[in-house]
Amino acid sequence: MVLLASGQSNKEVAATLGLSVPTFRKHYLHLLKQRDLMLDRLRTKLRVTQIQQGLSGNAAALNAALNTLDKVRAESAQKRVDHRGSTKAEKAPKLGKKEQRQITAQNIGGKFAPPTPPKLIVDNG
Repeated sequence: MVLLASGQSNKEVAATLGLSVPTFRKHYLHLLKQRDLMLDRLRTKLRVTQIQQGLSGNAAALNAALNTLDKVRAESAQKRVDHRGSTKAEKAPKLGKKEQRQITAQNIGGKFAPPTPPKLIVDNG
C-alpha cells in the first residue's frame, strides 16, 4: 500500500514484491483500483501518528514524511494537468471506395493521363 501511495508504477511495485506485472495486477487489483485514495489514507495514518508522537514530544521525522507525501501528490497532480492538454491528432476522414477512385483518377499521370487541351490564340486587334 505504501509503495502505491508513494507514486511508484505497477512495474516498480511488482519488481519490489518479486512478482511479474500480470501476477501483481491479478492479485492486487483491489488495491490498484484505490490507488488515488491510498495517498490520502496514508497521510491520515501519518497525521494520527504525528499527533500521538507530537504529544509525546517527537514530530520532526513525521513532518518530513508528510512533506515528502505532499510533494508526491503535487507531482501526480502536475502529471494529470500536463496530460490533460495533450490530445491525439485528428485522423483524416476515411474515404469510401467511390471517393478514393475519384481522387485517384484525378491524380493520374504518365501515358494514361488525359491529353492537355490545345492552346487557343485570341487576337482581338
